[in-house]
Amino acid sequence: MLLSIVRALLRLKPYLRPYVWLIVGSGLLAIPLAALRMSPAPLVQYYVDDVLVSRNQAKILFFPVIVIGLYAVNFMVRFGHYYLIRIVVARVNQRLKNQLYEHLLGLSADYFTAQSTGTLISRVGSDPQYVDGGISCINTAIREPVTFFFLFLYAIKLNWKLTLVTFAI
Repeated sequence: MLLSIVRALLRLKPYLRPYVWLIVGSGLLAIPLAALRMSPAPLVQYYVDDVLVSRNQAKILFFPVIVIGLYAVNFMVRFGHYYLIRIVVARVNQRLKNQLYEHLLGLSADYFTAQSTGTLISRVGSDPQYVDGGISCINTAIREPVTFFFLFLYAIKLNWKLTLVTFAI
């Protein structure tokens, strides 16, 4: 399965090459996004263990501001992360459809009598959408392992013995 994914990405290489910096930028934004996605866990732990126990009114009232700020930063980073990959998806889709239309215009009339109109419309409409979905998955393939790594490190920090026992099971 992994080999077929790599082959498919290699076939898309000429289409993705002009946008490699957008893909890299989106991939780099996956790191802070993964950290922001796991940040509520230590934040809630700090709130429960330290702030609520000490009953410090200033810290208790400041906590919602921190949470709102955290999610505002999360929104900005997430927007940039998805925006960059959507630019790549849209431009690759446009280029694929243009080449597909040029190819169809060069075919003989016999081809169009042998194929149904629905088949042609389906090919032109749905095949580039599969490519779009594949390119969009690049973000997920980068972001989710980084999120797992951050959460795994946090679990080890909390209780390394329990984490190792859980992974052994």
